[in-house]
Amino acid sequence: ISYDSSRGTFFQCSYGDGAGGGPTRLLHRYTARMASQEAIAFNSGAAATALNALADADSTLFYVASLDAFFYWTSGAVLYKITPNAGTTWDVETVTITGDTLPTASHAHSRACWVESLGGMAYLPNDTGNLYFVRLV
Repeated sequence: ISYDSSRGTFFQCSYGDGAGGGPTRLLHRYTARMASQEAIAFNSGAAATALNALADADSTLFYVASLDAFFYWTSGAVLYKITPNAGTTWDVETVTITGDTLPTASHAHSRACWVESLGGMAYLPNDTGNLYFVRLV
């Protein structure tokens, strides 16, 4: 779950219960006080199909206010950009990463974060390896 500071809402993008249990991807928007829940869908396309098919228990979701987008980082080292709007059907696209091939992580949960001053995402695939950086702006 990640907080959308532009709209004052939270967004959940997880598989099942977030720990690998459950049959489907859960996409919901919540009001800031969690008073209401609204189902979110993605516009059809290759990225939406791929993301919805992932059965990933460990991933990282973060919101970037300057880009007005969520970024979803998977254990398989794939980055998705999710663009929210006032409706309930949002755009999703796969972000192309150039340069070094980033390693996969056995657990990507909380291993990626946005660094506003550098305009990109820091990624630590494990606690004994290298720290990687992906510039997004």
